[in-house]
Amino acid sequence: MVKPSRIILVGLPGCGKSTIGRMLGRRLDLPCIDLDFEIEKKIDCSIKSFFQKNGEAQFRNIESLVLKDVLSSNGSFVLATGGGVVLKEDNRLLLLPEYVVYLSSLPGDLLKRVGSDDTRPLLQTDDLLVTLSVLFQTRHPLYELVADFVIATSGKSASKLTDEIISGICL
Repeated sequence: MVKPSRIILVGLPGCGKSTIGRMLGRRLDLPCIDLDFEIEKKIDCSIKSFFQKNGEAQFRNIESLVLKDVLSSNGSFVLATGGGVVLKEDNRLLLLPEYVVYLSSLPGDLLKRVGSDDTRPLLQTDDLLVTLSVLFQTRHPLYELVADFVIATSGKSASKLTDEIISGICL
């Protein structure tokens, strides 16, 4: 397999996309782009604020525009996406030709990581485990659909996951 020049990370909120993206970028000497950060630059406010004012549908439209802009560039990079990027078919079609790594995490594992995080709009619920379970049921098949490489995150450090991804792409 030829080492991909661009690596796209997908997965549920809290699975480690941003952290692993930065580590992969450093290890592979590639810039790491965080899609959520790029979105916040475009909307000039936090995603949480945008969600509160404009709702999820408007956010998903902006997310699609920013994803398209990032993927239309010719450079090599690691891209950490937002957890819901796979919800729109147009986004999935943009991701299919790319090398996509799905960081597969179980809801119970994610609960420990995102339980006190109040910056994630969809996770501001009374029963976070139920919310994460619903997100998993809805999104897991979509992540698998776009993924070239699926890696289970349970019980693994970001460093270990980064090593496994590098081993997987450099076979």
